[in-house]
Amino acid sequence: MNSRQDAVCRAAESGVACARRLHPDMPRVMAAADRLDAAVQAARTASAKQHSARAARGMPHKSVDRAKKLLFHKHLVPIATDGLALLAGKTGIEAELEVPRLKAPPEDHLRAAKRVRSVATLYERMYIDSRDYEPDFLDRFDMAVADLSQAVSGGKGVGRADYTVATRQVTEAVAEVQRCFDSLDARMNEACFDDRALLREWRKGSRIPGKIGRPKKRKGKEKPRDDPGYNVSAP
Repeated sequence: MNSRQDAVCRAAESGVACARRLHPDMPRVMAAADRLDAAVQAARTASAKQHSARAARGMPHKSVDRAKKLLFHKHLVPIATDGLALLAGKTGIEAELEVPRLKAPPEDHLRAAKRVRSVATLYERMYIDSRDYEPDFLDRFDMAVADLSQAVSGGKGVGRADYTVATRQVTEAVAEVQRCFDSLDARMNEACFDDRALLREWRKGSRIPGKIGRPKKRKGKEKPRDDPGYNVSAP
């Protein structure tokens, strides 16, 4: 929910409270206020879902970049580095524990993970006893690999699609708030028609705040220039 949509909802909430205070004895006004209240609650719920969808886009299984970094820094590099020290002198160990650069394609990281995982499986006990690895370090390694695999296979696109749907639902929900707000405004103008003081109070209590920010500067008149020979009156 953007700032303008939030402003509409906040004004609607204020309008509901104002209408219930000014005309609690008029069923038509109360019914319109109840509808607006329900619409605002639906918009707030949609906004919460949008926020969750936005946060989910950065989860490892939906973000290739984050999943790759997590696998690289928390699993591949530590396991490979310790493995080179633990298994120094073993033929071919450098090739088996070779790790690609972080900027390499995710497919390179997945292939490296398969090689490094094989070595770590063979010497699991050594990693735990000699390098203080947690007993479930291979399970965590597998989860990181699974996250990157899912992200590569389309998780990021799914996350973006979920956020797009959530954003559209917010837009639709706020549009319903505006429709219900217009309905309540019509009821209140009808109810307060003969009481100018109440009408002013309603308009003040239900006003949607303007956009926050510095106003655009107006373009002023061109100032005279000091250049020799410059004539401001020249065509």
